[in-house]
Order: sequence, then C-alpha cells, then structure tokens
Amino acid sequence: MSGFTVVRVPALVPFDVVDVEGNKQPDIADYLHSLMLNGRSVYTIRSYAFGLAHFHSWILANGVTLSAATSSHISNYITSYRVEGAAPGPATTNHRLTVVSGYYSFLIRARSNDAAWVAKKNPVPIVERADRAVPMRARPRRERADLRRRVQRRVHRKPGLDELEALFDAALSWRDRSILKLLEWSGQRIGDWSDLHDRHGVLGLALHDIDPSQRTITVRLKGSRQMHIVPVGEAFWPIYSEYLRVERGVQIHSAAWISFRKGGGRPLSYATFETTIRALRRRSGIHDVTAHTYRHTFAQNLLDTTGNLALLQAFLAHSSPETTAATYVHVPLERMVKAVRDLERRAALTRDDQQRRAYAFDYSAVSVRELERLFTDDRRD
Repeated sequence: MSGFTVVRVPALVPFDVVDVEGNKQPDIADYLHSLMLNGRSVYTIRSYAFGLAHFHSWILANGVTLSAATSSHISNYITSYRVEGAAPGPATTNHRLTVVSGYYSFLIRARSNDAAWVAKKNPVPIVERADRAVPMRARPRRERADLRRRVQRRVHRKPGLDELEALFDAALSWRDRSILKLLEWSGQRIGDWSDLHDRHGVLGLALHDIDPSQRTITVRLKGSRQMHIVPVGEAFWPIYSEYLRVERGVQIHSAAWISFRKGGGRPLSYATFETTIRALRRRSGIHDVTAHTYRHTFAQNLLDTTGNLALLQAFLAHSSPETTAATYVHVPLERMVKAVRDLERRAALTRDDQQRRAYAFDYSAVSVRELERLFTDDRRD
C-alpha cells in the first residue's frame, strides 16, 4: 500500500509525512511537533510518523475522510494491517492503535471550532482507566478495549556463565570485550551514538562519562536528557584500560567507542555493533543472546542475590517500581519444584517429630524401649 511516506528533515522534528508529490501533511506535522514538545524521544516520533503515514495511506485508498472515520473503519484498518506481509504481534498492533487514538485525540482538541469535528468522538475504542494508584498496590483487572490484543508476559531466558564466557572469548578486539563486560556488569541499555537519535546508553558514553577512579559510568537515559550514575563491576576496568592503551588512540571526538576499518575511527553506532554481535554469535555458537539479554541477566542476578526491588529499580533507572516488578519479578519453574521438595521434607520431619517422644537425655535404644514400656503400663493402670 502506497500513498504517504516518511522523510528525514533538518528540523526540530526530524521526520515529516509527505504524499506522492512530496507535500507535507500539516495535521501530522502539528501532532508530531506536539509530541516532541511533550518530551517524546526521536525513536517515538519516528515510530508515530511511520504509523500515521500507513494509516493515512489506508484512509486515502478506502475513500474515507478523517472526520468521518468510525470504530468500524478502525476495525477494518487494523484487520488490513494485520494481514499485510508479516503479521504484526499483539504489542505492535496495540501500539498502532495507540498511535491512531492519540492522533484523533489531538485533532478533536485542535479542531474544536470545526463543524465536522464538533462533538466528534475518538473512533478508536478505549477503556477509561483510573490514575495509577499506590506503587506495587494490587489493582483490579479491567477489560481490554475492543481491537486490542492480550500481550503475553515474556520471561527472558538467563544465559549461563559458560555462554557469556563463550561470547567474550569470541571477541577479537579489546573494544568488543570491554563493551560485553560493561553490559554484563552495569545492566544498562546498549543505546546508540547518532546525529539523529542523539546519544544514550553504553554506546552513547563519552570518555569523560567513564570514571576509573570512582569505578562508575554516567549514562544518558533513553529518550531524555537525564544522566544516570552507575557503579560497574571490577571485571570491566582492566579490559577497558587495555582498549584505551592499544586501540582507541587520539580522536577528534569524545565518544568512548570507535569504529574500526571502514568506520575510520568514527563513533561506534548501534547498527555497527549489532553486526559485531551477530558475528560473535556465529563464532561462539551461542545463538539466542542479544545486547539487551545482558541487561535482563544482570537484573535477574541482582534480584536473586539481594531480593531488593528498590535497588534493582535504581540500577535500571525505571521511573516506576511497577515496571521493574512486571518485568523481572517472576518465579522460575525450578524454584517452584525446589519449594515443593522442601515442603515435603518439612512435612516428613514434622510427622517424625510427632511420632517420636522427646526425652531430656540422649538415652540408648534399649533405655528408650524400657521407658516406652513403662509409660504404656502406667496408662493401662
């Protein structure tokens, strides 16, 4: 389906949606601008732009005007969206509904004086929800809005120590070894260093963000200008020192990580590092580990070791403890099996204690039998 496309522009909002003749869509531009002013990240702006370009293309192909769209039209659009090419997953479908719903909410507010939009209701089915209650407080289940799909909770697999070591051993440079150890011992996102997306995460570190004397790094958080100071495990520092001494050299930029060969010493980007990760997986034979796997592994190990959810939230820089709990607080099957076995052993010991008499002294078996006989005779008398 064609009709509207997304183009890069050198402006505050770095994306525009244009028609086949290159004409910008003012409504979409205003909406994306409002998102940017409300602090949405460039990644969010980009995903919204592509979603709205696709929705406008469908609207154009089906001869429906924005103001005349109803819930039935939205249902038909989502059905069409789900059968195009590779079917999107539940979370992707729900995100597209969020994009269209937010767009209509913006248009209804912005066009309140337009007769076609007066008393217009948002055609995307929604369920009114109360504001967030006390963090971690159980909340009643509410129905899902029509068209939205249930997203199954994903339990991330925690790779074993031998798998992480195999990936580390497959690294051919001090740079790659340093980044792998930093991911393993800091729990931070891989991030990027990009002119478009700015810099954040591990790849967004500048030299002055890495402090060997304090054993900390200062990470820029995704989608914000906030800085997050994190202590890093001791295993990282000697490897990082070797990277600085052997490979980085003097550069005209401050980025901590540089690209080799064709990269010509430029800051290492996410796309380049992703290629490196794929090569490491091929050489090591570990096929289901990604850069983000290290974050989940660190988080699960920290929670298993400390049992402190607030500490984990601080490391991961989650804005809400609910986010941390929903992602990482789960009970693996092996722990449930062990709990049942422990319960069985405890029940068996309890039964044994009830069947045995307790004596003040450690009598021999012969003495115990005599005492039991005496007690039995006393009861008979």
